[in-house]
Amino acid sequence: MDSHESVDALPLVSDEGFEHMEVSENLLSSMSDSEKEGAMGYSSGADTDTDEVPLQDRPFGEASFEDGLRLWALQTGQTHRALALLLAHIRQHQPHCKLPRDPRTLMHTPVSK
Repeated sequence: MDSHESVDALPLVSDEGFEHMEVSENLLSSMSDSEKEGAMGYSSGADTDTDEVPLQDRPFGEASFEDGLRLWALQTGQTHRALALLLAHIRQHQPHCKLPRDPRTLMHTPVSK
């Protein structure tokens, strides 16, 4: 690629392989409500008893929100840049949430001396 060519001409995401991503209406009509919830990745929220919440709904057990976020970031290899954007977004929409502004604080990144 010539350094003067525009990158705007390049597709950012390929549509290849996504034509089979739609869920068939026939398949959905033959499923029970709980099967539909699992297939579509949502829950009706009818169960309000937290003791009966499946383990996958609480991947970090009883960890605090901040600790769970830290564990998620470690397990998924998030960058400090990604965490900074996420922390800013959370602060914007949940101002009562007391999270650090800097991802290095969240991640307990050691200070080099």
